[in-house]
Amino acid sequence: MQLRIRARGLDVLAKTRHAVERRVSVLVLVFALAAASAASGQTQSPEDDALRARIEAQLAELIDGTGASIRVAVRDGQVVLQGQVRLLEQSLRAEQAAWTTPGVRDVDNELRVVPLAAGTDAAIARQVRMIVKSDGRFLDTQLRIEVLAGVVSIRGAFQDPGDVLALKHRVAAIPGVLDVEIDALLVAGRTSANDKS
Repeated sequence: MQLRIRARGLDVLAKTRHAVERRVSVLVLVFALAAASAASGQTQSPEDDALRARIEAQLAELIDGTGASIRVAVRDGQVVLQGQVRLLEQSLRAEQAAWTTPGVRDVDNELRVVPLAAGTDAAIARQVRMIVKSDGRFLDTQLRIEVLAGVVSIRGAFQDPGDVLALKHRVAAIPGVLDVEIDALLVAGRTSANDKS
């Protein structure tokens, strides 16, 4: 049994506090590594330079003409993505591109979503409902959709994990969406009367 207590707005505040603490930790780590490298006269390894160049080449294709700005730092196969993107979907794709690059051991996605124009929560919720209504995979599902300060929360039952990922990426492409949280219960597919023997 799972007990979940949510107070409207507290999740966003807790998440924001966690994000700030994480960014501070990453910045401290980056500055410490830079200071250690400078003090010892070390530079980045050729392997890390090559890895960074491969990731940057992939990201250049993803963000070309989008107004996004992504910086890539690599140390011993550990990648940090920093900068800003216009859509959450760009952040998800950038992280995926980094993870799928051979030689990457870890990825810390510190990209900020900075939309050109912030959508209202009500407008974002309408767009999410239109996505759900227009996609046949979700016709028989009961999904609860909430939007608070650009963070979309979706709760419900899904028949396939791929449906959860597809919905997340489609919602992430809506301008003004800053994050997508899906609380999914995966259930076995339904059987028709003809399938019962």
